[in-house]
Amino acid sequence: MKKLFTLIATAALVLGSCTSEKPEWAEETIQDKATINLSITNDDAMVITRAEQTADNNAWYAKVGSEAMAAASSIVGKAYNPGDYTITVANFATESAAYEGAGSAYYTAEKSVTLAKGANTVSIECGTAKNSKLTIDWTGTTGISGLAMNSVTAKQEAKSRTYSYTVGGSAFFYAGTDITYTIAYSYNGAGKQIDGTIAAPAAATEYKLNVSANSNGSITTLTITYDDAFAAGETTTITIDAATGAKVDA
Repeated sequence: MKKLFTLIATAALVLGSCTSEKPEWAEETIQDKATINLSITNDDAMVITRAEQTADNNAWYAKVGSEAMAAASSIVGKAYNPGDYTITVANFATESAAYEGAGSAYYTAEKSVTLAKGANTVSIECGTAKNSKLTIDWTGTTGISGLAMNSVTAKQEAKSRTYSYTVGGSAFFYAGTDITYTIAYSYNGAGKQIDGTIAAPAAATEYKLNVSANSNGSITTLTITYDDAFAAGETTTITIDAATGAKVDA
């Protein structure tokens, strides 16, 4: 009985010592980690009117290395092993998420950094938007007898992006991918359409498509002015016979 009691007491002593002492490496591991203080800025407009602003980490997304995109605030203060990383930020988790409805300007950037032990301040400048903006205006067609604008539908089939303008306005599209558009109208009760293409729209650029109408009493014409380099003021104008939908020679 004495031997058995000694064995149990010894085991209890060993077990107690394992659970009551803090491992020596625990504090060192925490102190050896790197943390991030993140600051993001972007130009909150297309190139026509630029206004730099500081982004809200709670509203933006970020990832460190191969992590999945998550709220940018989630990486602030998080512990990382010191070393080289690529930090990516964006105002949407994916670019496709920027195209709900009329869509929004899409900003993203990445930066290679070396994280050292302790706090690291990381500032990332996103610059201007990475997508394009298309504005449609057909207010110049009002007041013409027999003429009614129905819609303008713009598509980027390669990106599965489609948006229909029913009262004009603006929408955002992928940069670098052709936009095909269809202007649908009716004249004296007959439905008509005009098709066109905006080739490879540039990022951070607003394009404008203006449709106006004129009648001399016998012929009604639609004038389509496409601003294909808005910042430079370059335009292309097409005149259409509203009754036939055919182009009228200048």
